[in-house]
Amino acid sequence: MTIVDLFMLCGGLGLFLYGMSMMSEGFEKVAGDRLRSWLSFLTNKKIVGVIVGVGATAIVQSSSATTVMLVGFVNAGVMTLTQAMNVIMGASIGTTVTGIIVAFKLSEIAPLFVLAGVVMTSFMKQSKVKRMGLIVLGFGILFMGMGLMGDALKPLSNSEIFKEIIMKMENPLMGLLVGVAITSIIQSSSAFTGIVITLASQGMISVEAAIPLIIGANIGTCATALLASLGTTKAARQTAVIHLLYKIAGASIFIVAFQFIPIADWLRSLFAEPEWQVAAFGTIYAVCTCIVLYPFSKWFIKITERLMPINDADDFEEHALKYFSETVLNTPTLVVPQLLKETNRMIEMSRKNLIIALDGFENKTDEKSNKLHKREEVINFLNHELTHQMVKASGVDLSSADRHSLIEMLNIIPDIERIADHAQNIMEYVEIIKEHKLSFSDDSMEGIRRLGEAAVYSFDICVKAYTTREEALFEEAEQSEKRVDELRERLKDEHIKRLNKGICDPKSSMIYTDLLGDLERVSDHSLNFVTAIYNSRGKK
Repeated sequence: MTIVDLFMLCGGLGLFLYGMSMMSEGFEKVAGDRLRSWLSFLTNKKIVGVIVGVGATAIVQSSSATTVMLVGFVNAGVMTLTQAMNVIMGASIGTTVTGIIVAFKLSEIAPLFVLAGVVMTSFMKQSKVKRMGLIVLGFGILFMGMGLMGDALKPLSNSEIFKEIIMKMENPLMGLLVGVAITSIIQSSSAFTGIVITLASQGMISVEAAIPLIIGANIGTCATALLASLGTTKAARQTAVIHLLYKIAGASIFIVAFQFIPIADWLRSLFAEPEWQVAAFGTIYAVCTCIVLYPFSKWFIKITERLMPINDADDFEEHALKYFSETVLNTPTLVVPQLLKETNRMIEMSRKNLIIALDGFENKTDEKSNKLHKREEVINFLNHELTHQMVKASGVDLSSADRHSLIEMLNIIPDIERIADHAQNIMEYVEIIKEHKLSFSDDSMEGIRRLGEAAVYSFDICVKAYTTREEALFEEAEQSEKRVDELRERLKDEHIKRLNKGICDPKSSMIYTDLLGDLERVSDHSLNFVTAIYNSRGKK
């Protein structure tokens, strides 16, 4: 092999990987929202989850992409580990579609696909056509890369050294390790399968050598999901681990079977062309692994949970994003669901602080003050960090619906933080009352209790309206905010009358009126949750 052949090999590999990536990106843009819907809502039944995994992965042409989505969904809390396991089994089958496509050897007409893809992406105005053009262009580049690799590898067929290396690959363990290593590096089992098929089509690698390489590639593809799970929740990391355990179990079964069953001879009897023998094995391997391990999926879950147990400790006080990581920006369909989960987490934390503060004021206790202040610090962190990540996410190619949701979240994040600020103010009033031994009349405390309940109700109904998007709740949210305003004015008037009669302690008066103002502002900021929905859609 000359230096020119080496350059051609590297260039062909680069084109192949780029084409594969472009196809996957195009398919995800075309079907991203549907895929997200399938994966998160159609996986309750075991067999349905497997079928969804097959279909979704066949569409995006990458089991790694599907598994990364699963890690994201489990991380965001919209999918359980059991559901993810079902999809993982199907994804292993769906990814073999790529090998079948590659086996057709369309290198000679690949330039036509490239030309068609360029025309569609560069000269067509419709976004759907442009996205389809991305798929066609990627398809053409992929096969052009295969053609270059095939031409570059031809000289190796006469190399004794290369023949010796290939002979070593027929050792199942050696082939397995090579497949794992190379796939982990290029992070695509489909791409590595394409390379193996190219070698087989050139007569440079036997089926006996190809089989352990394909099995190893199935383990190596787990590297992508494992990397994507770093910095996520333990449940998400469990998803990546269960993916690895499933692949290792399947590989172990076949490596043993390979020693006793003449799989290679059987494939040669079914298919004349070496490339089809390799492509067929990939599909047979994935289907058989799913059939054999399907009844034992619960055991994989139990083993994973034993290896990585999840305790129920409250970890809300961590100064970190719990559900979102920057790696998700590479998977547009996951960006908004995980940011929404972080936003809901922030809403829940603010509500907790509000309830704690009101309870503390009513019972004149600040025993939970320290926890409230710590949670307030986390909320402040989330305010800045989520805003930063949402601004970055705005540069990602999101669907129209996701972009609206992103705008809404950007609008309400400051309001959530301000609600928490008012809760902190109320707790600080409790600390002042205890320090200076201030007192309030029974009527004043009853007024605060009533306004507190009204403010919490307003908060809850606005959150529910924001979450469910029910039109009837929008009107109820507005009415609840008005009731809070009216009640606050009435309580102020009643307080002034009590002051004039000498019933209330003047020293407590400022805290009382400030507290009424805080609760009114809680309701005002809550209503902005609903207003954000209208603003993002250009409504008033």
